[in-house]
Amino acid sequence: MGQYRQRGRRAGGVLALMLVALLGTAGNSDAADPAKATAGKPADMRPRLVVDATYYPFSAVGRLQAAGQIFCSATLISARVILTAGHCLWDAKRKTWRPANDIHFVAGYQRSSFIAHGQGVRYLSPLTKENKAPDGASVPNDWALVELDRSIGNDVGWLGLGLDLAATLKKAQTETPAAAPPLFLVAYREDRAHALSLQSPCRITREMHQGAMLLNDCQVVHGSSGSPLIAYQNGQFLVVGVTSARVSYQDRASETATVGIAPLAEAVASYKLIPNQSQVRPATLQKGLQTLVAALSDGTPPAASPESLERLLRAGLTRDKVALPPMSFPELQKCRGDCAQADKP
Repeated sequence: MGQYRQRGRRAGGVLALMLVALLGTAGNSDAADPAKATAGKPADMRPRLVVDATYYPFSAVGRLQAAGQIFCSATLISARVILTAGHCLWDAKRKTWRPANDIHFVAGYQRSSFIAHGQGVRYLSPLTKENKAPDGASVPNDWALVELDRSIGNDVGWLGLGLDLAATLKKAQTETPAAAPPLFLVAYREDRAHALSLQSPCRITREMHQGAMLLNDCQVVHGSSGSPLIAYQNGQFLVVGVTSARVSYQDRASETATVGIAPLAEAVASYKLIPNQSQVRPATLQKGLQTLVAALSDGTPPAASPESLERLLRAGLTRDKVALPPMSFPELQKCRGDCAQADKP
């Protein structure tokens, strides 16, 4: 966790002072220091839904833990590759980049239980080209792809990368908002670190660095680093950005800095990933759809369909809600979302 002041680029002709807060969480140290624990919390926190991570698409999102020292959020984007924030891989104590085998990812993590686990074997991030601590200037390049030692995405599914979609979101939300895909953000936030929280809708407020950085109005706190900004389009859940930091400009409400997916095109090719394609069997997708529609609804939920989910995501939440089942650890070890591998012959 850290805060860095730097001069912002010109936005609307005004050069503003910018406060950047990277959002990784360092073990229990923040909780022991009230000043640090509250530094990352914006005053205008939006309502959130605590979702059941054992159903797709949330089964493909998990906690990234590094040597028991920090945690961030991360997302499976292929059977064995996760996307997260690059600064989560920096070892602040040793002042160097962590070895890949320090990195652990647990998918569908909930109340200290999880569906699947993988350990890092290699990773790629543009931040590692400079052997220095990430800071505010690092944000536009603050992403990392981590290859795991096993193909856990075959068990829990994975999300597609919206490489083409990310470049058009701001224009679509401005010119044809009713047709633009709804955006939402999910994260393992510090204030509820053992459950996955959703905010919707998110709106792209500005693009910076030629579209490499997308600012949006969903609010985040520490632990949110690496969390995905997700678009729901044509029945698919597509990652369009990865959360890096919260930024505050003079005389503006704080915004979330999300690294756009477009700069990852070359890296995606090197990892032989297939862009714009989620992977989950239809029965698993349908159960996840039903669960999410019910969780987002007030009162009797509508029939679960892509159209009803789009409407609910656009409408957003009016109050905090918890959609977790009663605590039962043996059940939580299983994928109630009907895991993808159950479809294998």
